[in-house]
Amino acid sequence: MVYFSELIGKPIIDKEGKKISRVIDFSFIDGKRYATISGVICNIDGIIKIIKWNNVKEIGNFSEKKSRFLIYLNKEKKKIKFQPLSKPILNDLLDKQIIDTTGARVVRVNDILIGKVGRKLAIIGVDVSAKGLLRRLGVLKFVPQPTENIILWKDVSPITTEIKNIQVKTKSEKINRLHPAEIADMIRDLNLEEKVFVFNSLNKARAAETLIKVQPEIQKTFFKTLSLKKLAQVLETMPSG
Repeated sequence: MVYFSELIGKPIIDKEGKKISRVIDFSFIDGKRYATISGVICNIDGIIKIIKWNNVKEIGNFSEKKSRFLIYLNKEKKKIKFQPLSKPILNDLLDKQIIDTTGARVVRVNDILIGKVGRKLAIIGVDVSAKGLLRRLGVLKFVPQPTENIILWKDVSPITTEIKNIQVKTKSEKINRLHPAEIADMIRDLNLEEKVFVFNSLNKARAAETLIKVQPEIQKTFFKTLSLKKLAQVLETMPSG
């Protein structure tokens, strides 16, 4: 396994052994259990392009520590059909707040753990620890080794649609399984947009139960910002009296 931060800037080597670019990012396709890496993003002749993953032979180790990883391709540069940039990409995830649906808490993505799943490379989980941030900044070796905290991708749920093309519907179903009191605690420190997004992801029964649990000022915010349709659905579900 390898972290996303360890691959940024690493050389991309074609079948002829020539360095054709360096890694800028990776594109991916989301899934319920894993998110599959679909391409390597790099600069080709001054234009940001994607090398589709079927052109990648392997991620290999190199003798020089500063270039530990290299991306080896199975074709010469001239035979590769480069694709235009498309979303989502791993950088879309970094520094974003997400919901850990196992711990019922809001955390921030500091790094991304990547590993092999069968013949494919996939997002295994996200590192939400200080260690992940220090690794990204390149200063991990200068500080005492902190503990990493990996949340598996299947237990991650985005807070906003700012993280493009993540399977929000599927992952929102996990939030609905949390206890209303846990949801109320989670959204307390979110900004208004994030509060509304999480609340709108709840089914009407869970939304009603959560609305009862949240603080009065948050209740007022919801009544002011939610659509009339959503409010009607929630109010008809809330117990009277």
